[in-house]
Amino acid sequence: QASPRPSRSRSAWRVVPGDRAFVLLRGATVRYTRRAEGDIVARATVDSAAAERARAAFDETGRADLTARVTVADPAGETVFEGSFDYALRPRKP
Repeated sequence: QASPRPSRSRSAWRVVPGDRAFVLLRGATVRYTRRAEGDIVARATVDSAAAERARAAFDETGRADLTARVTVADPAGETVFEGSFDYALRPRKP
């Protein structure tokens, strides 16, 4: 399964601009696909459409949920880890 291109994805921490929200990890699902050797590269993405829905929900209700997909690759570019991280966006208290 191909992951979204970086230009079409966002970080969970950038979905709500400014310091209006904090990000809480609600849960995660991880799968190690092979042993990592050498330097690794991690990539986390949030689908742009899901980010827009989360931003709209946060603006309307002060709460939103979204999921970040994470892959980790070894120096050869082979995936050694896949994960799905579920986040809750909640308002910062004054």
